[in-house]
Amino acid sequence: MANWKDTKPVGQFDNMACWAASTSWWLKALGGGRPQLTQTDLIVQYTKYCDDDGGMPHNTFMNSMAKEARFMMKSAYSPTSMFANSPLLLGDRPVIIVFTYPLLGGTHMNVIFDQDASKRTVTAMEPYHPYPGTDGSRTGQFIERPETFYLKGSVIGLVRAA
Repeated sequence: MANWKDTKPVGQFDNMACWAASTSWWLKALGGGRPQLTQTDLIVQYTKYCDDDGGMPHNTFMNSMAKEARFMMKSAYSPTSMFANSPLLLGDRPVIIVFTYPLLGGTHMNVIFDQDASKRTVTAMEPYHPYPGTDGSRTGQFIERPETFYLKGSVIGLVRAA
């Protein structure tokens, strides 16, 4: 089994770049013919899809970017209620998760892996660390979290390796 922590975390450049930092880490960690794009590469290539604040709307990420063949991703939304009494369905490879994060005031992205289904915990590659931190100096961090951390909204987006 791969040690996903061998891939160094990626800290997001600013408040709105979680999508780029998470995707960059995911692409590097999974490899397998996927392009190795930095956060900067992704921001430059996808800025036209970003909103006025520089964030990528989750529906654009899930329905456009995550469907590009070169990334070898498959994306789907799931109601959080389906995980109220059962673990997230993750598998053995990292999954990008799009979720409601009240602390940050909206939607956020992490990459989750190393699930312990009996304890209902996952390891997250959290790009918004340190919080609040300073733009341009976040490092990202691996954090063990309960699955319930991701279930605050009514729906989550999961992006898996295809």
